[in-house]
Amino acid sequence: MIQTPFDIEQTDENGRYRLAVSGELDLATAPELGAAIETLCKAGALCIVIDLQAVKFIDSSGLREIMVAKDECASHRAEFLVVPPKHPAPRKLFEVAGVADLIPWEQADSDEPLPA
Repeated sequence: MIQTPFDIEQTDENGRYRLAVSGELDLATAPELGAAIETLCKAGALCIVIDLQAVKFIDSSGLREIMVAKDECASHRAEFLVVPPKHPAPRKLFEVAGVADLIPWEQADSDEPLPA
C-alpha cells in the first residue's frame, strides 16, 4: 500500500492563518496538525482555518484532532473554521460520526455543499 504524502501548508494574512492539509489525516499525522494549531493559538492567532480540500482520508484520530483544535481555538479566543474535504469519504466521516453540525464550516471555492 502506497501512503499519500502528508503536508500542512501554512499561510498568514493579518493574524488569520490557513492550514491547507493534504494527504491522509490519521493516527500518524494528526499530532502534527494538533501541534500547529497549539503553536498558532499560543502565538495569538485571531483566526485559524483548517483547509481539508486536499485530504483524501481521515480516521478517528484525525477527526478527534479537529475537534480538539476547535476547543483549543475557543480557549484562546481565536475564530475557528474548517473548509470541507473535496473527496467524498472524508466528507462522509463528519456525518457518520455525528459531528457535522458541530463544525464551523467555511465554504470552499467550489460549488460543493457543506456537509449536512
